[in-house]
Amino acid sequence: MSHDEREEIIAQLRAAGATAMVAEEWTPERALSVLRENRRRYANTREGMAVNSWGAGFAEDVSQMTGLAPADISAVLLYASSWLGGLAAVNNLPAVAITNVMGAAADELHQQANGGEQA
Repeated sequence: MSHDEREEIIAQLRAAGATAMVAEEWTPERALSVLRENRRRYANTREGMAVNSWGAGFAEDVSQMTGLAPADISAVLLYASSWLGGLAAVNNLPAVAITNVMGAAADELHQQANGGEQA
């Protein structure tokens, strides 16, 4: 995707009321600010309540199942949600495609950590 195409998509998302940023604008603080504003905005909606409930359950589960520090998990999930949300918006991808992208990334990282060997 060219720089101009990316900028056009960002402009379209912003025109539709979405908070969108290019990679060069992304910081953890900015992403958290956008995320928290959206959580507040939709907190009293059916979807917002469900998302917040599922998010809390997932946070507890992933922390217990991985044994990783919450701050480390948070950093990865924050970046992943931003990156994958942008990918989904730009390409109009279904949830299953996003899940598959996360799985492929996990496998790539696992292979890198294990000298390229597949389990």
